[in-house]
Amino acid sequence: PLLLYLLYISVKAGKSISIPCLYHYQYRDHVKYLCEGYFWPSCRYAVKTNEADPSGKYLISDDKKQQIFTVTINRLTNQNTHYWCVVEINNGPDHGQYFQLLVTNGKCLFLYANFFLRK
Repeated sequence: PLLLYLLYISVKAGKSISIPCLYHYQYRDHVKYLCEGYFWPSCRYAVKTNEADPSGKYLISDDKKQQIFTVTINRLTNQNTHYWCVVEINNGPDHGQYFQLLVTNGKCLFLYANFFLRK
């Protein structure tokens, strides 16, 4: 399973945030990605470790030694709310961890994990 350990994080709307997504060693060579949307079946790929986001809105990096991939979301708005950190599983269902962002106008952003694991 994918692990996601997050604390409360605060950032102003319009800024950027980086979210660490932890995974098990056995998945170090798998593709990782950020999926945007509340519902797993209908979420859309935002960025993958094997494909850059041409818009620059999303960035992703994978530290295989630390078993953490980090996703960065730039230019945050109140429409950037529901996401999944996902590890692609070859010949099986992907492993995803849902998290939600609450972006407030000009104030701060709170990040918390609901810890719904999707296999």
